[in-house]
Amino acid sequence: MHTGQVLSLIQARRARVAATSTVNGHLTDLDDSLSARNLEVSAFWRSMNTAEADDPGALAAVGCLHAISTILESDLVYASEGSSGSCAP
Repeated sequence: MHTGQVLSLIQARRARVAATSTVNGHLTDLDDSLSARNLEVSAFWRSMNTAEADDPGALAAVGCLHAISTILESDLVYASEGSSGSCAP
């Protein structure tokens, strides 16, 4: 093999490794965001399942449910939009 070919192969390999590292970093960030969102949704449903019918917090929970359903129906990614993920108005 010629030196030029070897250098080209090495450069291509380095580019693939860099691209793989970048993608893995993005996947890790996405996984962290989804894990955090899953914890929030789990806590929400846990509070909904234990709420009393006359609980004043139940109305707030319904507002959160509406916000969560709106979010889940959209294609927004919280990290890119800078959202805090809060249900508060």
